[in-house]
Amino acid sequence: MRTEKEALAAKHAAEIEPITKSMETIEAWFLDQMNKMGVDNLKTPSGNPYKHVTTSVKMLDSESFKQFVFQPVVALLTGLIQQTGSHVPDVAGLLTSGILWDMIDFRVGRKGVLEHIEREGTVPPGVIVDQFTSVKIRKS
Repeated sequence: MRTEKEALAAKHAAEIEPITKSMETIEAWFLDQMNKMGVDNLKTPSGNPYKHVTTSVKMLDSESFKQFVFQPVVALLTGLIQQTGSHVPDVAGLLTSGILWDMIDFRVGRKGVLEHIEREGTVPPGVIVDQFTSVKIRKS
C-alpha cells in the first residue's frame, strides 16, 4: 500500500506541476504590474490580486538572544542585591549556568519580537526578521 500511495503522490505531483508553474508565472506578472503601478491590489473580472506580506522571525544566535531576554531580570536582581550592600555575584552566570537548554524549546516569539520592533525600533540581538511579498488572488 505504501508503494502504491507513493506512486499516486508522484503522479499527482507531476500532473499539477504545469498548473502550479502557470499560477506562479501569473502571480509574478501581477506583482510586477502592481509594483510598476504603485498599488497593493487590482480588480479584474476573474479575480482580485493583492500583495500579501509574510514576516519571518528566526533566531540566529541563541546565546545573544538569551542574554537579551534575561537582561531585565539580571538588572533587577543585581539592583536588589546592591541595595542590601552585599557582594554582587555574576547574576547572569547564575541564571544560565546549569540550565539544560537542550531539554527545552527556547524559540523566538514572532508576535513579541514584532511588538518589540514596533515599540523600540530595533531588532533584538541574535534575531533576524525577513519580509517577502507574494500575490494572492481572491475570486470575484
